[in-house]
Amino acid sequence: MKRTKAPRKVVGYLRVSTTEQAQAGFSLDAQRARLEMFASSARYQPIDEWLVDDGFSGSSLDRPAVQDLLQRIERREIAAVYITKLDRLSRNLRDVLTVVDLCQRTDTALLSASETLDTSSAVGRMVVHLLGTFAEFERGRISERTSDVLGYKRRAGKVYCKNAPFGYRADGDLLVEVPEEIEALAMMRSMRSNNATYQAIIDALDARGIKPHRGARWYPSSVRSVLASKMNSEVA
Repeated sequence: MKRTKAPRKVVGYLRVSTTEQAQAGFSLDAQRARLEMFASSARYQPIDEWLVDDGFSGSSLDRPAVQDLLQRIERREIAAVYITKLDRLSRNLRDVLTVVDLCQRTDTALLSASETLDTSSAVGRMVVHLLGTFAEFERGRISERTSDVLGYKRRAGKVYCKNAPFGYRADGDLLVEVPEEIEALAMMRSMRSNNATYQAIIDALDARGIKPHRGARWYPSSVRSVLASKMNSEVA
């Protein structure tokens, strides 16, 4: 006899952090009431089950109820997920987009009672794409700002990474030249400009007793990395 597959459920997801519990509109009771009203709309199905993360931050998806939800979505046990706001799901946009992608792959509707988000509709899917575009834009801006800050620190001779680049040592927040390494760096550039092999450069460094900043010995890749360093090229 063929086993009948259980129908997919409609789940209401609630989350509150300890700092939000006293605020109007954020309590679990307020969220539940909002979703019950939302689900009573003619176009939406009633909620079959509630999943609740009580006292958890929205900074990540590392929460018991949301992890249970994601696993069940992956198994295609959930037909739709109702939330009061996107930030109940996560305050991290990347996490939100990860969940949205999972819902789209498993044909699971994700509906928010506050934002115009219903992945079962064309408009909802457009909103998701816009969110993704803005997320990509913001990630690009963060990358640009980080690059600008690192460039400024390099030019100002300030520490800009965990390990000081070859030719320098960290002295508080400043980078201080190491004379022996600066001389070795000049030798490396000169040899390379005269078509010396990386192994020949390694032999010359070993003969001088010059050690790399990382590891116990030089390799062609470490020589190449030192010569390609932005710090070393900017102060050349």
